Amino acid sequence: MPAAPARVVKSNHRPAKRGALANEAGPEACFVAFDTETTGLDSLSRIVELAAIRYENGREVGRFATLIDPGCAIPRPAMAIHGITDRMVRGQPRAPQAIGRFLEFAGGATLIAHNASFDVRMINGELDRARLPRLTAPVMCTRTLARRYVPGLWDYRLETVAWKLGVTAEPQQHRAMADALLVAGIVLKLLISAPRSQ
Repeated sequence: MPAAPARVVKSNHRPAKRGALANEAGPEACFVAFDTETTGLDSLSRIVELAAIRYENGREVGRFATLIDPGCAIPRPAMAIHGITDRMVRGQPRAPQAIGRFLEFAGGATLIAHNASFDVRMINGELDRARLPRLTAPVMCTRTLARRYVPGLWDYRLETVAWKLGVTAEPQQHRAMADALLVAGIVLKLLISAPRSQ
């Protein structure tokens, strides 16, 4: 099924209430929670889906979602995790175009993901292949934040942190938008709803 077309939201930035997010991500408290789905976990893997949610001053102002044609077959083990098939990505944008639209959507914001180093590595890998500049936006990781603010969990997988904080999962787990929503919920719980002095 084709992904919904991306929607870019432009808005006037207003000063946000200061708190932990202001300390961590800047005084505007403008962030984009995002997630990727891929063909695998190694450096040669390709992105097949990218989704993001933009927040300004603690309020959602827009969403972005697109499937991506990786230019190769999606391995069955990856397909079993996220459910994205070769047929679904056929005819969808290629990574450089999709990432360009994502960066336009995320302009001026801090990017936040769970295990962010993986998602950043995947995006930079696609940009490298296209001989385009790498990401330069500031990036935060909810896994790192959770280790700081919610110590003692048995693991720090996205679902575990979300469960601990009472963030509701979307039915389509392991799809990019569902996971981005969990990331956004974690950020709101950790850094906006419950400001800390750290």
